[in-house]
Amino acid sequence: MKNYKYAVATVMAAAMISLAGCVAPGTPGYPATSVDDANISAQIKTALINEAMFKVNQIRIETVNGTVTLSGTVQSGPEADRIVEMTKTVQGVRDIRNSLDVR
Repeated sequence: MKNYKYAVATVMAAAMISLAGCVAPGTPGYPATSVDDANISAQIKTALINEAMFKVNQIRIETVNGTVTLSGTVQSGPEADRIVEMTKTVQGVRDIRNSLDVR
């Protein structure tokens, strides 16, 4: 299971690096915001994968113009709080909408 998490984290990191090179800053006609949003979501997902307590497949992360919406199911309030705190540390996050369901 640990090897799977590290493999997923590695793939996500590679995707972030490749996406970062897709748009040159200041190039007219390219939607830099969508690449930035994808990068933010990937960074959050990678951080959650590296945190052993989270079931990442039950958490959905959507970023639009720097606003991150977290949804899905978590086991407890402290778990939801930890996810929000981790999300706040990612560069480029402007706002967080917490729609996590505690069960």
